Amino acid sequence: MANTIWRLDVSSFFDLQFVNDSRELRLSIDVDRIKTSQSSNLITFGVVPVLDLQVGGALWSVRQAKGRIQGVGASVSGLGAYAHVSGSMSFSTKTLETSRTYQDMKKSYRFSAGIGSFWSWIGLGANASYHKQELSQLFNELSQSQTTNGRINIDLYVTGFYPNVPVSASPYILALEVSSKIDSSIKFPVISSGAVTQDTGAQDENEQHLTTKENKSTIELSYTNSQKSLET
Repeated sequence: MANTIWRLDVSSFFDLQFVNDSRELRLSIDVDRIKTSQSSNLITFGVVPVLDLQVGGALWSVRQAKGRIQGVGASVSGLGAYAHVSGSMSFSTKTLETSRTYQDMKKSYRFSAGIGSFWSWIGLGANASYHKQELSQLFNELSQSQTTNGRINIDLYVTGFYPNVPVSASPYILALEVSSKIDSSIKFPVISSGAVTQDTGAQDENEQHLTTKENKSTIELSYTNSQKSLET
């Protein structure tokens, strides 16, 4: 059974781990490397824009993050040589599809499924501003929703950057990191089950994106009856 460990490091950057059978899924705020101490053990991908939504008495802070799936990976000598990356692990976290408002927005505004597509639709601009009431309601619903248990099954092929130069490839899944600026105790990651092959990928040991192909990764969810009722 998966254990959930929350840790807030000394730099006040969010770091969440799901541990199961010595494998862990780590979801972290993406931060500038210069702000990350050598001992913080955060996963960094440069500066990531933050979406702040203030509606009435609510103030949400949202950004896109990457969950690195540790214990699953491969060594590959690219470019052009592909290695198979496969493995599974359990998780327990918030899932975007459990929000009724998300389901209604997706139908009304016809954006594609998945964290990546949802983040692109928000755009940190016109859509985020124009639909801030609905988005605030969406994140409020997620904050009060049950966590979803499931299993991520990684199945993809990955290549490196240069011929005969080996790299260590590890898979990741896109996530949203959501926190309340009103209540500091409210912080949670969100993943999606709607477009797993678009929301998963691979990176090298320096967190650089690697080219993948034949991504057949899946997520198996264990919904409660109330959560199932929200599926469309």
